[in-house]
Amino acid sequence: MQSQEAVQAELAGLGIAATQATISRDLRAIGAVKGPGGYMVPETPEPSGHARSASVMAQHVTSIAEAAGLVVLKTKPGSAAVVALELDERPPRDVVGTVAGDDTVLVAVSSSAAVKTVGRSLRVLVGLEAGSGGGA
Repeated sequence: MQSQEAVQAELAGLGIAATQATISRDLRAIGAVKGPGGYMVPETPEPSGHARSASVMAQHVTSIAEAAGLVVLKTKPGSAAVVALELDERPPRDVVGTVAGDDTVLVAVSSSAAVKTVGRSLRVLVGLEAGSGGGA
């Protein structure tokens, strides 16, 4: 399904009345994620915490760079919202929020001093850089 409205229309066609808020909550509860092809439910049980973040990030992030006060993540086309949601739900230390476009996520960091640390932690999480035994 491409949108929550499409889910709502499909349910209505089956005689099930549901509000957008209920659909949104239910999609989240079953672990559905919205990607370039619409909403999808993973076939395997969803990992939790760090493992889930690493999996989502590794699937979608193609590069990470630091900029003044921000960490910039480039993703596959249409995947930025999935990555931003993952970071918003499980923010690494010093991450205060995200802004997503189509293929770019701007990650706001708590201080200029933390930008390099957050960038490195995210690169390790994604698998773009070898870790030193620590986690993000």
